[in-house]
Amino acid sequence: LYTTRSRTSRRARGLGMAIVHSAVKNARGFVRISSEVNVGTTVRVFLPAAEEPLTPGDAPIAVTAGQRGNGRG
Repeated sequence: LYTTRSRTSRRARGLGMAIVHSAVKNARGFVRISSEVNVGTTVRVFLPAAEEPLTPGDAPIAVTAGQRGNGRG
């Protein structure tokens, strides 16, 4: 779980990177993360170009409940 909040925060704790990784992987893409102390973290998501233009009726890729990442790229 990636978060920008302190460990003592009682509010929502950030972005579930396992879900991001799963959705991007299902779309045949990849994620690159870099972090530097006192500078910040950059999350880059790379997705392949669409083979054909999308139309308003095209359904997005669904991530089903229960999918989990394993912490490995």
